[in-house]
Amino acid sequence: MKKFLSFLIIWFVASSLKSAFAFDHSMVFGGISVGEDMSYGNLGVVTAFNRNLEKNGSLLRVSAGYNNYNYSTTTRSINSNISDSDLMFGHQFVAEDSKIILFGGANYSDSGVSRFDMNNRAAGGKV
Repeated sequence: MKKFLSFLIIWFVASSLKSAFAFDHSMVFGGISVGEDMSYGNLGVVTAFNRNLEKNGSLLRVSAGYNNYNYSTTTRSINSNISDSDLMFGHQFVAEDSKIILFGGANYSDSGVSRFDMNNRAAGGKV
């Protein structure tokens, strides 16, 4: 839960900075989802190499997310978490009333469980 709260604070700070400086070449995005036994948050930025998100051009996208969830087996309660990050390059095509954006890149995901659960293969990092 500490990681999620830290992430939430960073998300609000980044959103405030984006609003305060109003960059035309970058866009901060993020989201938060909270349920009964889970929480998820992500934060990222898209930057235009030509310094204008309203024109055709190449883009860089960087983001990170964190998920924490709990579940019960027949014998015990288990806490699990997943963190992921990605780095993508893309290109956008801007028309008068529409925009098409294509991205390609890499994602790293790391997951773990608090106790061994033979039915849950979530453990370790993957690219």
